[in-house]
Amino acid sequence: MREGSNHSTNIVTGLVVAVFLWGGNNVATKYLVDRWPPVWTSCTRFLISGALLLLLARYTRWFGAYQPVSSDLNRALWWKGSLIFTAYILSFIWALRYSTAANMGLLFATSPVWALLWEIKQVERLELIKRFAAAFLTLCGVAILFKSTPTDQGSNWIGNGLGLLASVLWTVYSRVCRGFGHRLSSAQINGHNFVRTFVWLLPFAIYDQCTQDIPMQIKLWSAQIYSIIAAGVIAFALWTNALKQWPTSRVMLFVNLIPLTTVLCGWIFLNETVTATFWGAMLFVMTGVLLGLADLKWIKRSRLST
Repeated sequence: MREGSNHSTNIVTGLVVAVFLWGGNNVATKYLVDRWPPVWTSCTRFLISGALLLLLARYTRWFGAYQPVSSDLNRALWWKGSLIFTAYILSFIWALRYSTAANMGLLFATSPVWALLWEIKQVERLELIKRFAAAFLTLCGVAILFKSTPTDQGSNWIGNGLGLLASVLWTVYSRVCRGFGHRLSSAQINGHNFVRTFVWLLPFAIYDQCTQDIPMQIKLWSAQIYSIIAAGVIAFALWTNALKQWPTSRVMLFVNLIPLTTVLCGWIFLNETVTATFWGAMLFVMTGVLLGLADLKWIKRSRLST
């Protein structure tokens, strides 16, 4: 019993560390994409972080035993894992280009609801009603966020829309990683997907390199290195490890912390202001997410006892 409790504590600790690192990553990425081409920024990041993860997986046992990649798994990594992740990354980086880090963190926090709705065929009627109610509250929060965007600022609408799309794609990617988790370690899953994402983005990154001015400043590369090591290697390894052991919807619960860590880091490092409308939207989103993840078994037990 104690071993199981310690095991769960380790998973929880890893997930908390991951979402704090991602909160900082949202701010670091916002800082970078305002100064570097977004695709070039992502392409270089995933080449380095993917190579690091694969080297660690191959020559250490930190993430478990190294597993060879079969031909069918290789195809799945190309056409499911990395392709979905590439779509997610493109949505994510362009959302940050046109919106704030705080808004992106809030929209990202809707992903647990999409994970719950994905599993509706497996639940009873009461649970189904609860999940649709949670989705409604979450979408109310998103609507408030969109409503607060002035009509003459079309770019913010684009950013918020891409942020919502990124949250859905993140849910899809997490489910795909859970499927890969039975065959590969967390480091191998993300390492292979990152390197393949680099390949998908490479033609566009070369175009950026040839057509745009890319300043090579220490502070910019410091932010990039943070994203590579902290968010790209450590956080993804912790997240994927949790997905191998817990249901996707349960792991997604910890996404709720990302808006708070993003807001804090944005306020400290980018001087981003957060409006009262943002907190109102966050209240609806968090209420929806917590309702979606609430355990209603006690209601069923009370009915049976009466």
